[in-house]
Amino acid sequence: MKNKVKKIKKKTVLLFTLAATGLILVGVIVYAWFFYKRQLDTLTWIKTPIRLEIGSGNNHDIAYLDMGSIDADTQDHSMNYVFCVYGEPIDMYSLQLAYTTNIPFYYEVYRAKLSTSEQTTSGNIVNVPFTYTDNSGEHTENFTYDNSKSPVISAKPLSKMTTEEITKHQSHDLSYGDENGQNAVESSKVQKNAEPLYWLASENNLDMLNPPIENRGKNAFGGDCFCDYFVLHVYWDENTVSNDKETDMVYLTVSR
Repeated sequence: MKNKVKKIKKKTVLLFTLAATGLILVGVIVYAWFFYKRQLDTLTWIKTPIRLEIGSGNNHDIAYLDMGSIDADTQDHSMNYVFCVYGEPIDMYSLQLAYTTNIPFYYEVYRAKLSTSEQTTSGNIVNVPFTYTDNSGEHTENFTYDNSKSPVISAKPLSKMTTEEITKHQSHDLSYGDENGQNAVESSKVQKNAEPLYWLASENNLDMLNPPIENRGKNAFGGDCFCDYFVLHVYWDENTVSNDKETDMVYLTVSR
């Protein structure tokens, strides 16, 4: 698949690879399709600012998110992954999820909070431990999110979408053409599940996110910064996903 695309400076790429032993997620850096949709009939290409980035749950500057492995036979048919958006203080920013559709996954993105102590899942509050390794060894931090609140992104498998929804969240010309949506590869030459779906985060009836005041602080150099934590909740219907399925790519992209 060759995409003629405009380079985006910062992006986090999540690559789903299913193997016989389970679903393995490998992160790679690529130049990928990305469009921002403020209105249903308006598609505009944008660049990611230098000072706005996506990191892992421990707020480290990383090139990719390694989401580990997904076992399709897990009892609750779901997995949770922590990531963050951080940078210089801004009023609002855009967060976008894009993915191909070989695997019938649902994707939900919830705002999350860093917990100061080990938590257990209770009621609507879900605890998500995040383990990472640095020069001083292995560490685990705990994050929580409230699944009774509306996620900022709620994305579906292709088979669960209406024709109207597919039209809203898909653009062949921008996915397989240039930055102006021109000179695209013929749609007949692209398998339907290789047509990515794009979902923009929405909050308070706006297709933008506003960093809460409590998430603002100082960076290691004493400068102003903010850090918003999120949980990507991936789930699937029973008996719809097996451990020898196809490959999908999932992209998280942030921009002013």
